[in-house]
Amino acid sequence: MSDEQHTIDVQLTLLDGYKFEVDFGEMGQLFTDEPPPLGKGHGPNPGKLLIASVANCLAASLMFAIRKFKEDRVKCPPMCVEICNASMVAGASHTFRWISN
Repeated sequence: MSDEQHTIDVQLTLLDGYKFEVDFGEMGQLFTDEPPPLGKGHGPNPGKLLIASVANCLAASLMFAIRKFKEDRVKCPPMCVEICNASMVAGASHTFRWISN
């Protein structure tokens, strides 16, 4: 195992209200924002980015396993994550559910 450390730098800049610029350096930038009434919906909110990150990680792991066994053309049932949020206020509870058909 290598003793080499890897650092990921991300710069976050508040632009207006709840709108942030997320700067990944050489990898580019994206904007996040909360939907109304908190924000203006000018980008995905952090919860959606987290779900997209987890889904991408799971999909990449699945593809690695499929390719390892040389079965590149495997069909996977559609899957999504549902977020249930009673209100968009600080301290509101969030429920995350995996849904697959």
